[in-house]
Amino acid sequence: MSPVPTYPVPAVVLKSPWRSLWPCVMALALASCLLPAAAQDNRVQEYQLKAVFLSRFPSFVTWPDNAFADASTPIAIGILGDDPFGGYLREAIKGEAINGRALVIRRCRNAQDAADCQIVFLAIGDEAKLAEALAALADKPVLTVGEHSAFTRLGGVIGFVLFDNRIHLEISTSAATRAQLTIGAKLMSIATVVK
Repeated sequence: MSPVPTYPVPAVVLKSPWRSLWPCVMALALASCLLPAAAQDNRVQEYQLKAVFLSRFPSFVTWPDNAFADASTPIAIGILGDDPFGGYLREAIKGEAINGRALVIRRCRNAQDAADCQIVFLAIGDEAKLAEALAALADKPVLTVGEHSAFTRLGGVIGFVLFDNRIHLEISTSAATRAQLTIGAKLMSIATVVK
């Protein structure tokens, strides 16, 4: 496994193809300057940024044809577990479309519900339950995303890793292959690849 990159999130989003995230990052920076210091919440900003990443991942991932019912089927972003985003994910996908497909959010009760989504954020802290959910989704054309420290090693495709107060991405190429997903080179170039 290659070492975790040490650049901050703003440096990541400025690199192509993340340039489209720059307005979101600037809005977050401005909002943090306007709020009193006591009211600033790093966790809120963390989930605002993660929501933006989730909304942009479909631009850099190719799903097999059987992942969609037809050409107009939206890209569903499922949340399995407790939703950490509040309204931030809804705001991030508002008015967005990727290759003519709208983005929608679905709340999932279990892995069976999540299997109908193209992206699933697994907000499960318990490692055994997370491993069980990932195993249930492993052979489905689902981009699994999470933030557990062992997420990619448990079979997840993209893991958010908080290191040195910065968000980094880990991508498991074997999990992506098993899910029949093709991750674009531009996304791979800003992530740590876990084989």
